[in-house]
Amino acid sequence: MVVYSFEMASHISYAANSTVCLVADKQRATYEPLHRHDYYELVYIYDGAGVQIINDVSYSIGPGTVIFLHPDDTHSFYSNGSLSMINLCFIQTAGLYHLPERYSSNPVVVLSEQANGDIKLLFTLMESELKQQSHLSNAAIAYCLDWILL
Repeated sequence: MVVYSFEMASHISYAANSTVCLVADKQRATYEPLHRHDYYELVYIYDGAGVQIINDVSYSIGPGTVIFLHPDDTHSFYSNGSLSMINLCFIQTAGLYHLPERYSSNPVVVLSEQANGDIKLLFTLMESELKQQSHLSNAAIAYCLDWILL
């Protein structure tokens, strides 16, 4: 996986003692084999379509789909052509007490058209703040992450 518009994967301090790694795929992935990891991951599909398999359950995915993976979920995906996504990997989760409960009943959510537009805007704002690195950038990015998680 390569980094979307960012020069490298961006590590963001978020909440108390938490770190989020923001990675986006610019090369339009087609397949990822079955794997697992020890962190939470939120995946936002912004283009393309395919199938996400989580713990042996298949989900159709496309633009505006949000996928929430718990630590140790086994998962993979394949696309119907190509798939472009943004990943938020919550690699240190102290202080993110609300994170696991939000998506415990259904790991895959298809956003409404309005919510999808909002999420795209929030990721664009985050990217802009990461490039600017002003004294308020971390706060702006944290607010964007709050809205995305809501």
